[in-house]
Amino acid sequence: MSSVALCRLKHVLCGSEAIVRFYGGIGHLLPGQRVRLWPGDTYAKYALVEKVAPEGVTFRIIAVDAGEKVYAPGDVVKLPWSHINVRYIKT
Repeated sequence: MSSVALCRLKHVLCGSEAIVRFYGGIGHLLPGQRVRLWPGDTYAKYALVEKVAPEGVTFRIIAVDAGEKVYAPGDVVKLPWSHINVRYIKT
């Protein structure tokens, strides 16, 4: 599985780990993982997965591109599964 695989929705919760089905395979969304949120957006937003729960995922923004007006480093974002679109970041 590619570490930059685009992940979208449809998950199965297994303890503190969510198995995320995405186009082309299955990936795991785990606390502590670094991801790029909404990879198609004009301004990149990078985040750390803080919590995975049945209702969604909590992310902490760690970096944003210059020009981003909504999110800033340090912001905590709670998203329902229907709004999660991430790209894994190699660490």
